[in-house]
Amino acid sequence: MSAGAAAAAAAEAERQRQEEEEMTKYTDADLQGDWEFKIVRSNLAGFKNPEVLQQVCAEEARAAWTLVEKFDNQRLRFKRPISARAPVSPLGDWYGHLFSIDRRKCLMFINEPTLFVCPIFDVVKPVGYSNGLEQMQSLVDKCLNRPVRKKIRPAPEPPLSCPKCGRPLRSPLAEQCYHCGADWHGKP
Repeated sequence: MSAGAAAAAAAEAERQRQEEEEMTKYTDADLQGDWEFKIVRSNLAGFKNPEVLQQVCAEEARAAWTLVEKFDNQRLRFKRPISARAPVSPLGDWYGHLFSIDRRKCLMFINEPTLFVCPIFDVVKPVGYSNGLEQMQSLVDKCLNRPVRKKIRPAPEPPLSCPKCGRPLRSPLAEQCYHCGADWHGKP
């Protein structure tokens, strides 16, 4: 991007910000209440489509946001009372990731504030749950209470002398004798 294009983009962003501040004139009575505002943006002018606009408004309404104004096909302003904020969980936010290991589905949950990781292996589609909350509780119980199936065996002690000639090895990790050339790479 050239310097002229960057300057034009910055000027357009500043013009839009100024427009967002000045477009709707709020009275002091409007601002005296405990309100919070937000602007939802669409880079591809998605709010031109009435179905998309209704979907966004319905999604925001679940968190008590109400549409105040539509600036253009790229920007919407919402407001809600501050008292409608969702309570903050003491456990913080969790993020999930679905992936596969050896063609088996696995879930990895990560706690945002603590970065605690909770992996769940061999995830199968549940049967008999009435809602996602029961399924999530079952997955967490499975994660915290699942017994380990495979025991990890300790690595075998490496020989400190050559098994063929009996001379000392240069390192406890050596897998070949320097003196006679005997080789035991990858053998237990």
